[in-house]
Amino acid sequence: MRGLLLIVAGAVGVGGCGLGGNADVVAEANGQSLSSVQVASVLEKVQGQRPSTEIAERVGSLWVDLTLMAHAIVTTGIPSDSASVANALWFDLAQARIGAWHDTLMARRVQVTPEQVQRFYDSGDARVFQHILVAPGGTAADSASARTTVRQIEAGLRAGRSFAGFADEHNTDATRGDGGFLPPTPRGGFVQPFDSVAWTLSPGQTSGVVETQFGWHFIRRPTIEESAPRLETALQELGKRTADSVFSAELVAGRKIEAAGSAPAAIRAALNDLNKGLSSSREVATWTGGKMTAGDFSRWIMALPPGFPQRLREESDSSLKNFAKLLAQNVVMLEQADSAAIPVPDVNWQAMQFSYRVSIEQIQGELGLNGPEFSDTTSATVAQRLQLASDRVNAYIAALASGEAQSRQIIPGMAARLRTLFPNKINQAGIARSVELAVAKYVADSAAGVVGGGASAPGAVQTAPGGPPLPGIQP
Repeated sequence: MRGLLLIVAGAVGVGGCGLGGNADVVAEANGQSLSSVQVASVLEKVQGQRPSTEIAERVGSLWVDLTLMAHAIVTTGIPSDSASVANALWFDLAQARIGAWHDTLMARRVQVTPEQVQRFYDSGDARVFQHILVAPGGTAADSASARTTVRQIEAGLRAGRSFAGFADEHNTDATRGDGGFLPPTPRGGFVQPFDSVAWTLSPGQTSGVVETQFGWHFIRRPTIEESAPRLETALQELGKRTADSVFSAELVAGRKIEAAGSAPAAIRAALNDLNKGLSSSREVATWTGGKMTAGDFSRWIMALPPGFPQRLREESDSSLKNFAKLLAQNVVMLEQADSAAIPVPDVNWQAMQFSYRVSIEQIQGELGLNGPEFSDTTSATVAQRLQLASDRVNAYIAALASGEAQSRQIIPGMAARLRTLFPNKINQAGIARSVELAVAKYVADSAAGVVGGGASAPGAVQTAPGGPPLPGIQP
């Protein structure tokens, strides 16, 4: 269940996608249009990637979101009061509240006793060790200096000096500042010379010098009192994973969460046009006391990472049903959090508001929408300022493709809200045409021996190596 929350990292939202449309136009937004030729020119410059429908959709969606945001800046401004921010960040707030409720439930279910910790310590299933590491360095002089340090540490330990103190002074890994403590690890979890010595130590015992490919180590096995807090944390994490699976099964069975028989068809229809899908009442999932419609589904999907809808379109009906059930579990957990009045910690809310405002400022600055030509309403008409803003967005898209601009992402909740307020559409015929044009050039460049077959200069826009995994769906 917890893993489902992690699929929704913030990213530019995905606009509605029509099945047909003008092949010369990829996207439309509030009277403006993005041509298939423009998108093809972007695809041609995506480094090391053969042009694809997914990339074309991402470009079209980004253009739609930026165009609508520019329109809002010119006409009404982007509100920054708490209510408006909460509306734009509904998805982030929902995740935070579901996470807080989940943590509350797991804390109630997972209780670790001192007796369990003692048994864990004695069992040998895993052990906690401390280490001091002296790295050899890159030169003979460095190695000689390191050997001198090792002798000094060895003498200091014999004299009773603090093992943790030496670790904090010399270690360069994550254990520095934590007394050299390594996480509970089963036998065989370390390189062989380290592992074979560590597992012979008695509680409180320190080894002599152990050499590995990483340098020279001293190893200590802490006592039960020293190890207990870390073993307790490890047992809690193990317990949470088990409890999480049990809770998920109980939630599905107890609330009778099921994907509707017509869920795949309803989902595919919504994915073809998310804006239209927002008004659909077709059932996607049901549970005792509630249901999720295609409209609810569309709202959640609009907040997921770019490329997600395209991947969903390619999945089987059974995978779509699994996804619908998992999303329904999130909705049910959010209802439970509402009933339990689970708040979002104030520090988290303050951080969200700060990120919201910074995001707007960065996008305005990157697109050049923060100049006096937009704030001075007497110098130009609304229509003139809208056209100027549209020109800035098109220039930004072109600069992004050539690596001359930095990629900025609109908060998904804000993008989804803008798409519900202003007319917009992505044409699949235009997407297909832009890919066709870009592939033709890609093939021609490859045949002509152009490096990368569509590669561009360093810094040009690049796609990430695959999207996040879909819950319940194999990538």
